[in-house]
Amino acid sequence: MTNIVFGSSGKPGQTTNRVTAERRLGDTVLYEQVGTTTYQGGDLTYQYDAQGAPASTGKKLWEKFLGGTSGFLVERLGILNSTTPIATNRVNVYPVSLGPSMVTEAGDGEAGESAAMCTYAITAPPAFDSVVV
Repeated sequence: MTNIVFGSSGKPGQTTNRVTAERRLGDTVLYEQVGTTTYQGGDLTYQYDAQGAPASTGKKLWEKFLGGTSGFLVERLGILNSTTPIATNRVNVYPVSLGPSMVTEAGDGEAGESAAMCTYAITAPPAFDSVVV
């Protein structure tokens, strides 16, 4: 996905609720507690070339990102894109399920180009700071 997914794509997110317990007779102070945590996916917008050859840069994600496909998004931080992953790299791993892709556009005017977009959902707890094996 490196150099294919546009930077404007939705990044994974997290929301944790803070909740207050139900007040009881005699309570003069209430405290918050940590509630439910929800992990959010987003929309991936990626390069798409309708005339591209199968498995080419402009077609490979279109061919892989089919509705109902499950897999993992792996995020490497602090390393140049051109660096080959090695066993000591640390990554964040997001288990995801993908919705169907749809043809769209990215950029405006002279910078505009053909693209595709699909929605993804995080389906299980992410694994942060994991070591590549």
